[in-house]
Amino acid sequence: MLQPFITPPPPLYSPDLSPLPLHYFLFPKLKTKLKELHLVDVGEIREAVTDEFKEVQKEEVLAAFQKLYDRTKACIYANGAYFE
Repeated sequence: MLQPFITPPPPLYSPDLSPLPLHYFLFPKLKTKLKELHLVDVGEIREAVTDEFKEVQKEEVLAAFQKLYDRTKACIYANGAYFE
């Protein structure tokens, strides 16, 4: 006999555990660089964004994901309770 499938409740939202660490270090950096430019069309925007992405160091991306990993571990150890 088949057991009924039970959908688990969704996890609580925590901005500390955002799956996109890029929001915290990459987009502010990108915004700062691009706001100085006057871009007229989508092609120029695409080119400027691509150029800025190429300037991001591999170590910066790895550090951002390491911070996400560390925050996730802290959340697990705290059993979902508040932590700093």
